[in-house]
Amino acid sequence: MKHVNSDGKYRIEVLAPESVLGNITISDTINTVQNNKSLGTQIKTASNNNQRSSLFITNFAHYFATNPLEPIQSDDETILRALLNSDNPYIHTQSLTFDNKLLTPTRLVTYDVNGEERIVVIFKNFVYNVTLEDSIFQIF
Repeated sequence: MKHVNSDGKYRIEVLAPESVLGNITISDTINTVQNNKSLGTQIKTASNNNQRSSLFITNFAHYFATNPLEPIQSDDETILRALLNSDNPYIHTQSLTFDNKLLTPTRLVTYDVNGEERIVVIFKNFVYNVTLEDSIFQIF
């Protein structure tokens, strides 16, 4: 489950795989805290992490606007692709897949320099412009 505010705040709750179920990452734009439920540990860092920012459609939209790659289209879906501005070899390009019938995103994939999938975000119930309570972005 992922919540993102337009001001840059976000909350990510891991739902699968089972080994990391319940892990939560919250950013209030200044700090980011990762809470590992199974280990009972917490890690706090500054909120300027490019690896995490590759998880969000808003960042993909920026990269697509500045570094688009040729889209892929079929009757059922459209895949937009972009080159990312990252020195990290594991975060090289991204694709965002849309359901053509529902006009909603279904999948955001980050690829490494070899074209291998490194991060896969699947959107099951994507909702545009949902109202979020600011309290869900409070650091633990």
